[in-house]
Amino acid sequence: MKNFFLLLILLSSALHGAEAAGGIKVKPVWWRAPSQTKQLYVEGKDGKPAPVRILSMCILDSFEATSDKEVILLDRIEPVLGDKTSKVSWKTYASAALPAGGHEWLMLLLPSTDGLSCQTRMMSLDESSLKWGGTRFTNFTNEQLVGQIAGKPFSVTPGESITLPFVATRRSVVEVILAADSKAGRSIVFSSKGIFSPTKRTLLFIINGREPGTYETRAIEQPNPDPKAYEEDESDAKPAEASK
Repeated sequence: MKNFFLLLILLSSALHGAEAAGGIKVKPVWWRAPSQTKQLYVEGKDGKPAPVRILSMCILDSFEATSDKEVILLDRIEPVLGDKTSKVSWKTYASAALPAGGHEWLMLLLPSTDGLSCQTRMMSLDESSLKWGGTRFTNFTNEQLVGQIAGKPFSVTPGESITLPFVATRRSVVEVILAADSKAGRSIVFSSKGIFSPTKRTLLFIINGREPGTYETRAIEQPNPDPKAYEEDESDAKPAEASK
């Protein structure tokens, strides 16, 4: 399996475009980009569709949800060439229910192979319960997983999000191991080492792969925007790496 920590989505508060100033913020990102580039839209406060830029490895745009129940991304259907009666129309490309209680959400988009349909996963980005140097893990698979981080055990049920039992107090290399149980016994589905630091928070998540018995993983590193945090970190990290 490829090194988990090479797959990083960089979170930054210096977002472009449809920046959300308040309410419930949603930050969409492709888990894997569709085979053909697709421009999606969200309903603006004026009721008109507004474009939102979505990449697979970084977050460009955030937007404020117009509903506290559901998030909908729209696909623009162009008029039929040569048909003067044909007009622009809109259809739902992806939607997700907004869980209660959160104020900031990452919306993961998992398009089908042909790009015509899309599944979604929502992950809370609220920071109040996650310390700097801490790690939150979300299990989007259909199996219960057990694992270790820095030698400390944990378990997580399908759909569950937990804070892992490790908080980095200095820059260090830490091993993460995940295993799943099956009729054939327990097997390791992921093992990798990554750099953990008190100058960032780490979000890890895993889903079932396209083929039975396979898994896909991603990580998000959120740098601390406070330059003083880097003065206390005994490492080569620099304030310039923090979001602004």
